[in-house]
Amino acid sequence: MNCPHPAVFAEHLRTDPAQLARSWYMFFFQLPWLPETLLGLSGAWPVALALRRSAVHKDAFTDDDMRVLRQAASQPGALGSAINYYRAIFRSDEAAASWPAWLRRFVHGTEAAAVVPRRLEDWPKIAAPTLLLWGEEDVALGKQLTEGMGPLFSGPFTRTYIPGCGHWVQQEEPERVSAALLDFLVDVRPAERTAPSPA
Repeated sequence: MNCPHPAVFAEHLRTDPAQLARSWYMFFFQLPWLPETLLGLSGAWPVALALRRSAVHKDAFTDDDMRVLRQAASQPGALGSAINYYRAIFRSDEAAASWPAWLRRFVHGTEAAAVVPRRLEDWPKIAAPTLLLWGEEDVALGKQLTEGMGPLFSGPFTRTYIPGCGHWVQQEEPERVSAALLDFLVDVRPAERTAPSPA
């Protein structure tokens, strides 16, 4: 749900200035302690504000939802853990493979980063049936991140766009998301087998 394959995302960060600008927060999250300090102000009020502002359907998050989210984000270590996800992305082998040598040495020391495929065709293929649900009005991730992913799959790949919906598809359009998931799961369910009759 509004989560691109890392190979496609990395390619767009390298080549697409619009996606690079949309991903500004990922770079901000690389700073130590400052992001979690700012997001934790006033009982994590900035977290609630960011969620509401980035939603197309603002009413998808009720005041009760916001209270629970703020309460969860205010737990010791919660914001740091969440932000560390973004910090880890920039320290992954996939990210480091596209960096200049001096930056790889700065982050990883003398360890050589693993060789990561440059072409989509060279990545391991995903054999599992895969459904990608995508809110078309995502403020952080452009729709172009869903295109050209065919070489990454050897199994069935289904892409379903949800118009008039943002990044938080499961909150903004829960009925449509549930229906799409159920349709997908029914389609990929193994055929029922009849036990052989005894001889």
